[in-house]
Amino acid sequence: MAKSQSRLEWLDDMKTLFKRAGLNDQPHVLTLAAEQARSCQGSLEDVGSIVNTGEVPNLFSPDDLEEINSEIGRQYRAASQQENLKLFSRLSKANVHVLLSISPAGDDLRELIRSHPGLVHGTIIDWFLPWPEEALASVATAQLTANKYLGSKLGDLISSSQAHRGLSNNSIGAPSIEPQRNAQSPGDRKTQAPGQNELVTEILPTKGEVLREITQVFVQIYQSVVEIAEQVVGQHVYITPSKFNEALLLFEELISAKSSRLEQEKDQYSTGIRKLDEANVTIDKLKE
Repeated sequence: MAKSQSRLEWLDDMKTLFKRAGLNDQPHVLTLAAEQARSCQGSLEDVGSIVNTGEVPNLFSPDDLEEINSEIGRQYRAASQQENLKLFSRLSKANVHVLLSISPAGDDLRELIRSHPGLVHGTIIDWFLPWPEEALASVATAQLTANKYLGSKLGDLISSSQAHRGLSNNSIGAPSIEPQRNAQSPGDRKTQAPGQNELVTEILPTKGEVLREITQVFVQIYQSVVEIAEQVVGQHVYITPSKFNEALLLFEELISAKSSRLEQEKDQYSTGIRKLDEANVTIDKLKE
């Protein structure tokens, strides 16, 4: 449901929900936060009614009931309108489920239970404990891997960086890694100083290693914020997993904003290397 709805919009959504659940015989879950339910007058009472009786009182008009009777009769060939509506009610009760989310911080949960006791009597309270480190890492890895830049272009960028570094080393006269045949005897090679005439290259990380490092950074930030907040404030601070997802989305936005500039700089670097190669060829021709 939307974050804010009028009473009529809420009732229309409830009609759609129950028709889908009852006429199609398919399970549906009504998921909403307490803030969403409070934004629409009477919605919490309707949710309490769904939890305790399985229906919303006076939800359907006579025309709606006639439509339901006709559809149920066509599908199940029931004998009468009363039997059709009973069958629809039974199917909708079995298929409609409610998931109400509310933070335990503050007085919201206490006030909600006090004003709507039916929500407690007809529901099961599932306390969502903090996500373990493995779950945080799994969510971050999946979301970052699906990112267009990190998922596909990161490997190309690393490969390009390796190629450019190799080209730069060769262009400044770095020694060749090919051994010089017959240049010295095997005995002379043994006395050669370690590392002499060897090309020292920088090993860049792979795409998987970069993603793992980024994932660990986000996991450590999420976990450390809770610990530091308790030390500074002196009380438990609730930081929901949704904040973790929002941090990942913010990082993806920054990556997308930087990717264009990075690609442009890479193209400029490649163009500069190509121009230098063309200049070297021209100089060699002039020398001849």
